[in-house]
Amino acid sequence: DVAVGREWVTMAFHFHARGEWPLARQAAAEAVAVATTASRTPGISSERASLLSNAGLLCERILRDLPRAKTFYDAALAAQPASQNAKELQRVADERIKKRATGKKAGS
Repeated sequence: DVAVGREWVTMAFHFHARGEWPLARQAAAEAVAVATTASRTPGISSERASLLSNAGLLCERILRDLPRAKTFYDAALAAQPASQNAKELQRVADERIKKRATGKKAGS
């Protein structure tokens, strides 16, 4: 599952970089579906954490779903608690969610 998920992540970011939004959203949705399954199955924690972090980035940047992204960042940190990348992604997502809840815009 992790290898397939990585392929979908790669395709999603490739299409996003080319401005092919429908294909980027479809590939992101596929990657998120695979990551959701991978989050529940055992495996190498660093590989799962990487896939889960990337799924969070897809949710945030392509699907524009910050709460869902935060869920993936949380899962990545659970899979690999020492991951500084997952901690940073989780922290930034928390800050953005709090800003939205208080009605503040980024940079204000």
